[in-house]
Amino acid sequence: MRHHHHETSSLGHHQRYKAAARHHPSRAHASRRDHHLPPPSNPIANPSATSRPPLPPAITIATALQSPLQAVAAEKRSKAQGISAQNKNPHLLSRGGYRKLEEKIMKQKSDSRLPLSEGGDPPPPPSPPSRHDKWKLACIRPSGSYTSESAREISERIDDPLGALDELAKIISDVPMNVHWDSTTFGREAQIPLYLHHQDVRELASGKEEINITLIQLWMMYMFDVSNKKGFNDVYGFIDPSMTHERNKFDDIQTYIATCFGMGKEIYFLPYIHGCHWQLLVISIPENTVVWFCSLQKSPPSPLRHVVDCSLATHMMLSGRSTATAKKLAWVALKDCSNSREVNSTCEENTC
Repeated sequence: MRHHHHETSSLGHHQRYKAAARHHPSRAHASRRDHHLPPPSNPIANPSATSRPPLPPAITIATALQSPLQAVAAEKRSKAQGISAQNKNPHLLSRGGYRKLEEKIMKQKSDSRLPLSEGGDPPPPPSPPSRHDKWKLACIRPSGSYTSESAREISERIDDPLGALDELAKIISDVPMNVHWDSTTFGREAQIPLYLHHQDVRELASGKEEINITLIQLWMMYMFDVSNKKGFNDVYGFIDPSMTHERNKFDDIQTYIATCFGMGKEIYFLPYIHGCHWQLLVISIPENTVVWFCSLQKSPPSPLRHVVDCSLATHMMLSGRSTATAKKLAWVALKDCSNSREVNSTCEENTC
């Protein structure tokens, strides 16, 4: 009886399971799967059961970009090293470059000046260093030696006036140099471009050839720039020698010189070429005097004296001043030229 009751109970349980499976088939399958799975392990009793394989390191944006950036930096570094290897005259400059070097030089010049006395006028600012001076300083190590033998040789040639001319002649050996024309130098606009040719520089360096008028104009431009930097812009004026050439018309020369006098300067420089020989007039308006420089000890040509006298009279009339009581210009010839004929034997050949 008991055995039969047990079978009846088992049969009832099986029928109930089948009935439940009809309504919830997923539960029946889950029970079957769970029946064949091994029993769950106890993480406390078996700690190794929860261990996982190590995860790969996290890849950030910086890590992803690191390799391309390193490649670009290496390429730039290699290119810069190649350029530096070809530089025969390496420079030693900070990140500020030539600008910071110039500021340092200007500060040293200012500090080296004597202290200002009480009641005295402040001195003019120091003149900025030239390009070749900055170049030389950039090529000198703190120990005093040059960065290369080539830099030392070039620096010595720059210090030598004839060497500097040789360097300039090499630069313009192929193409003439177009010189910027400042209209404020001669008080007029340039009608034609001003070019410096290789042959002009060679002739100047030789000291035995006639000096081209272009070189005289360049010299006056340089003097004009120097006087401006030293604060003498209102003192010195420069007259273009091409406008006062003896082949030009008298009226044109007179009009141009009178226009220059109208600029209001105190002293004017007027180079004049007579034949193949250069002479210089220095005209002082306040002193009403003309100083004449000639290495051949020759007197100024009469046409030149006449046109300068007439130009000053025209300037006075245009300024509203009377010429009736005005004194005539005093012409003074500078006779002491330190034996220029002995120093330069080519003066007799009219090449000065």
